[in-house]
Amino acid sequence: VEAQALPVVTQAIATRAVQDTLELDGNTTAVQQANLVARVAGNLERIHFKDGDKVRSGQLLFTIEQEPYIQQVKLNKARVDQARSDYTRQVQLLKENATAQSSVESSLSNLEQAQANLRLAEINLGYTTIKAPFDGVISRRMVDTGNYVGASAGGTTLATLMQVSPIYVYASVGEREAL
Repeated sequence: VEAQALPVVTQAIATRAVQDTLELDGNTTAVQQANLVARVAGNLERIHFKDGDKVRSGQLLFTIEQEPYIQQVKLNKARVDQARSDYTRQVQLLKENATAQSSVESSLSNLEQAQANLRLAEINLGYTTIKAPFDGVISRRMVDTGNYVGASAGGTTLATLMQVSPIYVYASVGEREAL
């Protein structure tokens, strides 16, 4: 049996950078995520985005009917004005020695309660608009316009907002690759 010559490949030796690569399976997670919840009860009047939109911090996303809350603010403003007038009158009467100190204190308490109720009404009116707390991507809406929201104790989740820039990436690396 005669041996056959095998072809030999030759290559010139050259210096160059070699980049190591590593392919991993992993998961991504938003840096921030918020469930947008209706904090006051009412009909959902407007949705100001399309499902999956990128939204900016402060952007208006939902509007819940505002009229009952506007009227509550007006009612409480009138109560503050009335309580302030009563308090002023009681202070003047005390100076004239025509009323008791307890009446002045009672009218002051009524004024402070009216002011607190006005502030609560203003806060609730503010909750009728839901704005994006940070830049991100909004999920699909969980509720359509016309639905009654916010009646449950925890509120009604309207959508979820996720910050996707930057983003967390989680991957498992074996011991050999880590070294």
